[in-house]
Amino acid sequence: MTTTEPSSFRDQSSRLFVAESRFLRGFDERSAETFLAAEASGVVAALVGRGKLVAYTTVDPSSVPEIQPSALVICPETLPFVSTPPEWSFSMLKDAALLTLDINAELLDHGFILKDATAYNVTFKGAQPIFLDHGSVERIGEQGIWSAYGQFVDHFVSPLFLEAYAGVAFQPRLRGTVEGIPVAEMNALLRGSSRRRKGVLTHVALRSRLERSASGYGAERRTEVAATQLPRQAVKATIVKLRKLIARLESPVVGEWTDYEDAVPYADDEHEQKRVFVERAARSVGGGVLIDVGANTGSFSRAASGLFDTVLAMDIDPSAVDILYRRLASEGNTSITPLVVDLLNPTPATGWRNSERASIFDRATGDLGLWLAVLHHLTITGGIPLPLSLDLAAMLTRYALIEFVLPTDPMVELIGTSRSSEAAPYDLATFQAEIEKRFEVIEELYPKPTRLLVFAKSLAWDEASARA
Repeated sequence: MTTTEPSSFRDQSSRLFVAESRFLRGFDERSAETFLAAEASGVVAALVGRGKLVAYTTVDPSSVPEIQPSALVICPETLPFVSTPPEWSFSMLKDAALLTLDINAELLDHGFILKDATAYNVTFKGAQPIFLDHGSVERIGEQGIWSAYGQFVDHFVSPLFLEAYAGVAFQPRLRGTVEGIPVAEMNALLRGSSRRRKGVLTHVALRSRLERSASGYGAERRTEVAATQLPRQAVKATIVKLRKLIARLESPVVGEWTDYEDAVPYADDEHEQKRVFVERAARSVGGGVLIDVGANTGSFSRAASGLFDTVLAMDIDPSAVDILYRRLASEGNTSITPLVVDLLNPTPATGWRNSERASIFDRATGDLGLWLAVLHHLTITGGIPLPLSLDLAAMLTRYALIEFVLPTDPMVELIGTSRSSEAAPYDLATFQAEIEKRFEVIEELYPKPTRLLVFAKSLAWDEASARA
């Protein structure tokens, strides 16, 4: 059965479809001619060859008659996981922005440009940004415009400025929208000295003023503005200048849990017992997808990564994820994908009818889940009852390795000082009773008296298989 991918409906000239286990993109006559011309110029092959654009093969349209439009049909490489902008750290969004600008600059040299600049056109293969939308390529003559500039500012510049200049993490603002941060909103958010920072006047304040002015234009004036063109080299100069600005941006945000791994009260021999236990569990599952739910800066994600095809290293702390990303990016790692995920407020389904972009839990399921020192944060800090956290663990992966930190542990005592007496139960007996309802326990270990590791198989996955 072939279905239309919900995220592609906005561009009717180049639609994305899902046919069994593969994606297919169908082009109409005009977009097919443009893409084939870009192919003939050599720029498409160059972008694919350097890992900037998703690889693809051409498909005979007659073999997929249900796809329309179908003047040209291609089959893009299927990526193991497609992350979205609310799940990126500062450096990830920055690198996605630079990739978008670099592709534009390279296309311009061959007479083409991107007609879309949404951040959703980029995802990551491990720690490598890659562009997804082959249908975004359009022609530009010696005179033209970059029609996607406004979208680029909303999706990339505004969130980066918010964090770099105002010290506010952008992820919560992107979680409920597919439109980025509109420039008018960004203009209102930047106050005081932040308004004098480089690029704010040009890309935020003036553009916001122009948008307000344009709202009062008549039809004739709007047509004149839309028809304004610049020499192609002037368009490229603008893109190059914008790239230099973004490349210099840095985040001042320091996360609450960035140094957590160094603060965990494990003696060397205890930590080694934990590492060996995790590695043994990982080897027994092997292959497929590992989801490290509280990865922090990724020590256990990295230790187990050689045993799995794909590793999703999630953490609530954007700074910790950013540290991991920069380390992986410097190594050229394409197997571990760092993700900013707040389990108390995860990426929801967003966009048109809440179906344009899937939620994190509709995209992320796997073979082994690592829940190391996570449950006590969910229950004590977040107020999530243990049964609900274990429901999620059983749903997310076939196997789970869960660390239960006892109430007498120094870390629990530290974060529980302001805990209400009315809070959800958090004790060993409750944990053991609830885990046995959802898992078949395979192995247990106390690496220290106040910490219990449990490796178990999800009963929910067995039940789902039986129903199928």
